[in-house]
Amino acid sequence: MKKITLNSIRSQNIKTIFDIIVKEGRIARSEIAKLSNLSLMTVSNIVDHLDRFDIILHDSREQTSMVGRKAELLSINSSSRKIVIMDLTSLKFSFVVLNLDLSVHYTCNNWSYDQKDSYKANLVSFLSSMKEYLDVHSEAQEIIGIGVSVPGPYDVTDDMVISKRIKELMYIPLKSVISSILLDGKPEDCDIFIDEDVKFAALANIVMVPEYRNKTVFYIYIGEGVGGAISINGNVLRGAYSFAGDIGQVLADDNANFEERISLGAFEREVQGNPDKFNEEFEKFCKYVASALYNVIWFIDPHAIILECEYAGLNREGFLENLNTRLSQMLPEKHVVPELILSNRSIKDANIGAGITLRNRWLESIS
Repeated sequence: MKKITLNSIRSQNIKTIFDIIVKEGRIARSEIAKLSNLSLMTVSNIVDHLDRFDIILHDSREQTSMVGRKAELLSINSSSRKIVIMDLTSLKFSFVVLNLDLSVHYTCNNWSYDQKDSYKANLVSFLSSMKEYLDVHSEAQEIIGIGVSVPGPYDVTDDMVISKRIKELMYIPLKSVISSILLDGKPEDCDIFIDEDVKFAALANIVMVPEYRNKTVFYIYIGEGVGGAISINGNVLRGAYSFAGDIGQVLADDNANFEERISLGAFEREVQGNPDKFNEEFEKFCKYVASALYNVIWFIDPHAIILECEYAGLNREGFLENLNTRLSQMLPEKHVVPELILSNRSIKDANIGAGITLRNRWLESIS
């Protein structure tokens, strides 16, 4: 467990106040104090501290309740810093430049992968194109972090991605390559954070369900692959080697893991050319999903489970009802079934989760 210190409390207060200002748009210090349960003096001290980094804008309005007084409204100077997020989860490399409030400043998703070249050669070419864009737009000095979304757990010690989808990634020292091209080999100049897309997506989803930020939540993604992530008190757990939460690799039966049983490809193979089998296969699919969640409930004991499932749109209410019924039957009597929440977001919202991660890391560094 992370030790609680005065610095960690101050860092958390800075993040809380920053998030409130972003959410509210324009807000007075007194209102921030009410929403954060912090004293007005603490709020003012932190705002004064953030002013040193030119990330707070100040405006005034007439205060009707106090004659002659003006209340200062605070907002985020969103263009003062940039966050770069790249998506390496497929062969369609892309990157996005986010403002400090996570609004999109620039998107590049039209880069073409050359099948005649190796994966590493394509990656180097893509990074070189990114470098050229950032240099031309003079944004390199404003960047507070570079997030990298990858299709599998990232091993920090060996600087490699463990991925079945893109096996070439396992033989590339990813952080070193990115640093050598984008930062001219000077990693100390900018924070580079690499993580699995499903862990970034989990954070993006949990932010959208604020009542669960300070609870235990499991996020499961079911699509081309199957993955999962554990969040406790708003922090995504990675484990000793970044494999924590990867429910897709857990055995579903004697012959296959859950990814092989419930991924998009597995489902489509069973119903392809035989639409009459859809209902039968959907029931089988629900059975395996319920089995996966049953394991999650016993190992993690979550307050809620957020499901990102590409099939859910077919029958959202029926899907959740099916899972709730199965789990109620599988669990012991009076055992609480955690709340099941169907995500309205997308695995592509991993960009938002990555942006939150890099922004929080930067706020912590300046606290």
